Amino acid sequence: MIEVIPLQSDAWRRYRTLRLAALRTDPQAFGSRYADEQARPATFWQERLQRSSVVTLVARRGEVDVGLAVVAPWPAEEDACGLFSMWVSAEARGHGVGDALMQAALAAAAALGCERMLLDVHHHNTHARALYERWGFAWVRETEEERTLARTLSR
Repeated sequence: MIEVIPLQSDAWRRYRTLRLAALRTDPQAFGSRYADEQARPATFWQERLQRSSVVTLVARRGEVDVGLAVVAPWPAEEDACGLFSMWVSAEARGHGVGDALMQAALAAAAALGCERMLLDVHHHNTHARALYERWGFAWVRETEEERTLARTLSR
């Protein structure tokens, strides 16, 4: 069974562990670097989880954390949330973790009052693109390295 829960600020070590695992195993999928984030102090991780406009979600399968997603305001777009840091561990891929995270992320965005959700995905990440398209995301703009996808949220 897959459980998705929002993290509270006292779970910063758990968040740090998952984020660093994502950066270590799939560095090409993120704009941040493992070495930079590993060096960040505890206050950085605590403050990230204390923001009321941000929801950090963790997916668990059994007793193991296997996925991460962050819902936060999308820069320069009113009434829009972004999906950031979406990641599923290699051993959990293909077992519904991405779908569980997407369902929870969309619900979190709606609860934050967002009307749309946007995300960026690298061109090479075909599995993630397929997941997002299955959930109704459509291409809205593109750069050399990535596409921005968006979808309207149900109220």
